[in-house]
Amino acid sequence: MISFTIDNKEVDLLLSDLMRINKSNLHRGIGFIIENSVVAEVDRMGLVDTGAFKNSINHNVYDETHVKVGDQVKYGKYLEFGTRSRNTLLSKEHRSKLSGGIQEYAPFRKGLIKSIKAIEDFVAKKILKEAT
Repeated sequence: MISFTIDNKEVDLLLSDLMRINKSNLHRGIGFIIENSVVAEVDRMGLVDTGAFKNSINHNVYDETHVKVGDQVKYGKYLEFGTRSRNTLLSKEHRSKLSGGIQEYAPFRKGLIKSIKAIEDFVAKKILKEAT
């Protein structure tokens, strides 16, 4: 699960003239953008077998300060971080039984990076809409 925090102080500074903007809707829109970008990365990387991983990717907005984008399958962390890391939850014995281990694909990190421009455009449009 990838999690990031949007500090309301920063949002308030950025939108100081537009205090009537609904931050919950703003965060929800950002969550959708990231979620869609991650799903696109999963498709691009060919990580779809049964579709369980792709269909489990979702986002949640918590108390107007947090947007969490993640998946609901046990193996999602291995697709993100691989199995060769010392920090993995698989034991060395279990990793050795995998044929070469699962490589790091990082669909969440790549999806987040690729969604930055779309997030900037979304926020700019939201600001323009609220200003008019």
